[in-house]
Amino acid sequence: MHQHPIVKWCMAQPRVLIVLALAAMVSPIWISIGDHSFNGRSAARYAVVSQEMVNTGDWIVPHYLGRIHLTKPPLVYWFESASIELFGHTFLAVRLPSAIAGTLGMLFLFWFGRRQVSTRVGLVAAGLYSIMPMTIFPARMTVTDSIVNLSWMLILYAGFLRTQHPGQKRWRALFMLGASMGMLAKGPVLLIPIGLVWVWLLISDDAERRPKRMAVYLFQIILAMLPVLLWAYAVYVNEPNALDIWKHETIDRAVGAGDHSRPIWFFIPILLAGCFPASAMLILPGINLRWRQALGSVRSGGLAGFLGWSIIVPFVIYSLISGKLASYLLPICSPLALLSAIMLEEWFTNDRPEPAPGRRLPEVRVGLLIGTVLYITALALGVWHFYGPEHIVWVLGLVPAALVAIWLVCHWSKRAIRVIGIGAFIGAWLVGWLVMEEFEDVALSQMSYLAIAHETFGDGGWQGETGVYQLEDGTIVWDFNGKIEHFHTPDGLRARLETIDEPILILAAASNWNRLSELDKAIFNAGTIKARWEQWPGADQRYLVVCEPMTTKTD
Repeated sequence: MHQHPIVKWCMAQPRVLIVLALAAMVSPIWISIGDHSFNGRSAARYAVVSQEMVNTGDWIVPHYLGRIHLTKPPLVYWFESASIELFGHTFLAVRLPSAIAGTLGMLFLFWFGRRQVSTRVGLVAAGLYSIMPMTIFPARMTVTDSIVNLSWMLILYAGFLRTQHPGQKRWRALFMLGASMGMLAKGPVLLIPIGLVWVWLLISDDAERRPKRMAVYLFQIILAMLPVLLWAYAVYVNEPNALDIWKHETIDRAVGAGDHSRPIWFFIPILLAGCFPASAMLILPGINLRWRQALGSVRSGGLAGFLGWSIIVPFVIYSLISGKLASYLLPICSPLALLSAIMLEEWFTNDRPEPAPGRRLPEVRVGLLIGTVLYITALALGVWHFYGPEHIVWVLGLVPAALVAIWLVCHWSKRAIRVIGIGAFIGAWLVGWLVMEEFEDVALSQMSYLAIAHETFGDGGWQGETGVYQLEDGTIVWDFNGKIEHFHTPDGLRARLETIDEPILILAAASNWNRLSELDKAIFNAGTIKARWEQWPGADQRYLVVCEPMTTKTD
């Protein structure tokens, strides 16, 4: 059979191709990761907690702005604090643990796909995974999601391997490592993948071996929970109100009394957009797969059934609980990518795959084209609306992906070029993400106080004293490494202005500062607004205010 020259070269240089492909796939995680401010309050909060852990030396009880902060177990703070200790107070240092976890997760997915199916399936799965928005963003942030996702993957895939190779103890050790890490990173939520593996074993395992293996499994779960239980006990001894905080973060959030309450359909658009392009080639029970075949696949103990089980059950659980965040769907990305790669392999090896009973393969090319066009259109409209037409040029970096998708539609009938086409599509999206990450620097330029100060006062920024008035912002605290005075009341600010001899720069929300015209007009008149800005489109306006000493500027 005639082979394309590119295919021949790839077959002749497989190891070089694999290394280059994997390096390209992890590049969206690492490019320009350390040259912009935090992209949200949560990311800044994690960084500040980690820095306070370094500053205070208290590695047991996390603190945020001097107050105990027990919303999450400490593993992510430990990793970020250790990175700060090693590499200093930088954006790169505090993001490094998430980036490493994101990279390891992608490499682990490739390894697992290669081991269980083939090298090509492993590469395609890693490629699809590497261009999902849901996998890129958390790996570039300081939050728990990337490390939790790696732990979730270890639990799932080590749990599968231990059933396939019950005599190999290394899979049990890997499973326990993932469970221990996950519990120390996010607590009881990691009972979901543990439960997934347990129930799957009950459904698919041989009845004679089931009781013994279930007992061993339960014992290992208890052992894996010991580290987080020991930490929780150490915290409780010092902070008895920790139980109330943990209840709010778990039970209250699940039943709707906590934060982030969302409708039941919230995750449907998140799945379609955040897990693209794998979401464009879904095999869904009740749509292109009969429920009987789906259940039979799960009970068979095979890989495809296990992956489907690992996607559907978490999606349903997260949809039913009240508290929802988009990043909750991150753990379903790797099984979704691998299941899609296995499906694509049927298109790579057959001119027209024969439909199995009760199953119909999705039209890959159409889904990829429609999804890409919709993505580019939505992104262009968003950039135009929030940042102005002058920035629309950044979206052009994704146009090659649309062109490749059109080419795939036109040439999909030629089986010999399908692998090349999918590879080119993944490569085009990788390039597009690298371009958009440069735009990320522009979009986040307003997040950092230091950037605004440099724009306002020149390259040296403000050289005098700086304070914050009624504004708790982790980014500002990070910019100053905690060395900034907080004024919580007008009286506190007045007392400071009455004792200084030089002007002081005050950061404040516009609404709080404007309210001073009624609460304390002397303070209001002592200040001159030097800059007005919004951290992101639609956010509350903020001021940089230069306040003169009260002894020299009166009502």
